[in-house]
Amino acid sequence: MRSNERDMSVVAAQRADLEGRLSHKSPRSALRDDRPRERWFKLRHNLLFYYRLNEHGGVSEDEGPAGLFVLENCHVQPEPFAADLSFCFSVTLNSDPERRHLFACVSAAAVAQWVDALRAASYEARNVASREEERLGGRAGAGARTATFYSHLVTPSLLD
Repeated sequence: MRSNERDMSVVAAQRADLEGRLSHKSPRSALRDDRPRERWFKLRHNLLFYYRLNEHGGVSEDEGPAGLFVLENCHVQPEPFAADLSFCFSVTLNSDPERRHLFACVSAAAVAQWVDALRAASYEARNVASREEERLGGRAGAGARTATFYSHLVTPSLLD
């Protein structure tokens, strides 16, 4: 994906489809610290932005996002038995299923909300839902959103 930091900041500043505080544990090598990091996440269409929290636990959107996930070519699923986190879901790249990003929420209901929103966020899922709605004459509901969902991580330094 080619873009720049300014374009992404404009998109990130728009109203979110879903946002909230999550703990994120990235798939890192053994040489790095693999503790979960608390971040503020903001979903806008198929882009999942994340922000660092300040020492008071707040987020300053003036600084812009610390990075983002593009929700294409990945699989999103609940993780009820994650080793050291509760109320988890994961995002796994289809191209590298061994690398799993874990996200922890405050409740099982929040996990369900995030999983549903992330699954529905991909461009492919939106197209499937739109075609299904057209086929049904505008009567499609949430059940019309069926597809495989995807993601990869882009950091601001890669958005040049």
